[in-house]
Amino acid sequence: MILPEGNSKKYIKVVIGVYVLFTIVSPVITKNTRKTVQVSDILDLDKYIEETEESMKVQNTIQDNNQSSILEVYSSGIKDDMKAKIEAKGYKVNDIAIEVANDESYSITSIVVEVEEIDSESEEETNTQAEENITSNKVEEVESVNKVEVSITEKNANTNSEESKDNKNKLPNSKKKELKEYLSGVYEVQEESITIN
Repeated sequence: MILPEGNSKKYIKVVIGVYVLFTIVSPVITKNTRKTVQVSDILDLDKYIEETEESMKVQNTIQDNNQSSILEVYSSGIKDDMKAKIEAKGYKVNDIAIEVANDESYSITSIVVEVEEIDSESEEETNTQAEENITSNKVEEVESVNKVEVSITEKNANTNSEESKDNKNKLPNSKKKELKEYLSGVYEVQEESITIN
């Protein structure tokens, strides 16, 4: 009843069995040889106990490493699957962070997704630019460099246009809610635990 569970249990049973057997047999040996015989003369129990403890430490370390490796592989697989499903819905995924419970079920505890809405015009422009770059492998020569003056108002206009482009790609709350409901249904996570940026 006191023996620990695991692989070391069978070794401890063997040692205890040998000890009990020796305790039963030792009076017979002592009576016939007239010499007292002790277990420590035959077995070095301290050495055996040390070896058992070391093997248990190594086994625990291996189990911990295996557990963390399984968790990492599972997390990366979930992230890849999630990214593919979100992109199939018409969004661009910038980053995904998930937390997985370290238990037997590996349940997802929280999801943080950074998503942009794909602009169909900009997607077409990037595709045409990529096609132009592929078809024209010519090196153009630069004849001269003209002096360009930039004023502060132009800089602010450029900054404002970049901000408006960022705001344009951000998801409205209705689409965020829709995406939360989708992820909640697919991955069985509560909507409160899902954050979409």
